[in-house]
Parts: sequence; C-alpha cells; structure tokens
Amino acid sequence: LVNDILTRSLWAAADKQRDTANTRDPRWLLEFLAQVLQDELGGFRIESVWPVIEAVGTYAERTRLLYDLATPKALADAMVRLAHIEDSDTVIDPFCGIGSCLWSALDQAQQLNMSVSIKGVDINPQAIAAANTLGDLVDAPIAFAVDNSLREPMPQADKIITVPPLGLRFDALRLGDSTTLQSGRATHDADLPITDRCLAAPHPP
Repeated sequence: LVNDILTRSLWAAADKQRDTANTRDPRWLLEFLAQVLQDELGGFRIESVWPVIEAVGTYAERTRLLYDLATPKALADAMVRLAHIEDSDTVIDPFCGIGSCLWSALDQAQQLNMSVSIKGVDINPQAIAAANTLGDLVDAPIAFAVDNSLREPMPQADKIITVPPLGLRFDALRLGDSTTLQSGRATHDADLPITDRCLAAPHPP
C-alpha cells in the first residue's frame, strides 16, 4: 500500500513538472516522497525507507535518471545474509548508488542488536546526494561519500557488500586506456578492475 501511494504520487508530481530540473534531481524526489509520507501516513519512519527506495529506483530506471540507482530489496537482503555480518564489523559498499545494500545491512544489524560501522562510496555525486538525503530523513548511522573506488585506496572493511557497475565500457571507468590488477597484469576488460579491487580490499588488523 505504501509503495503504491508513493509511486502514484511521484509519477503525478513528475508529470506536472515535466522537463523541469526537479524531476531530474534524486534529492527532490526523496524530499517529495518524504512529504507524501508526512501528509498521507503521518511521518517518515525507518520502515518507510524501502518503499521510498523502490519508488525512486523504479522512477529512475524508467526515466533513465540514474543507471542502477537502487538494488531490489530481495537481492540486497540475500547478499547481506550471505555476508554474515558480525558485531563491530565495518561494512562498505564501494559502488553504493543510493545505498540499498547498506540499508539492508543496517536492517539486519538492528534486528540482531549489533553495532556496526556502515559506509558507502560512489563516483556519482547525484547518487550520494540522494543517499545522504535519505539518511538525514531518518537520522541513519550510515556515512556516504563521493569517491572513485577504482582510483582511490579502498578503505579497510570486514565485509564488502556491493552490486558493482559491471558491463560498462572501459572508458566509463575513468582509468585511461588500461589498468593494472593486483597481480600486476594489465587489462582492458572493464569488469576485472572492479572485481579485483573488491577482492583486494584491506581488512582491519
């Protein structure tokens, strides 16, 4: 019901503001949906996060606002279960988009009464702005930052949970004509550096 209300309201508002800057700004979309929740359901609560992510993700996909802005909840939840997060873990998503996998990690940690450090990084400033807006709405303990996880040193992490942007053209990774893997091998394959960086991320001592 909540998802249906949000989706219908978002498309109606976007239709009224067609071709304006608002409909291309994920932050406006989130703030608009938060207001819908306030008006229709009496407020924005932590359980409202996933209906909002799904509504924005569907809208973004259909309008090509952002590529793969959100990961479906079922997939994110399954990945988090497979990661076996433990108390005091540092959990990172180096290609986080709006932070879907990290919201699932936070859900699990809270259900199990665990204290974890959760961080998200993405090269797309629009995606990070949207993630921060969503986090601010519920005062979530997730840190989001704009960075290029393929160029900058990967932060230490106990668990990496991510849906990386596989299938991109090599030049889209902003790494020049080729890059060197941890093994020392040079590659022009766009998917290999993404997987390589995740597997080689340092673990806390």
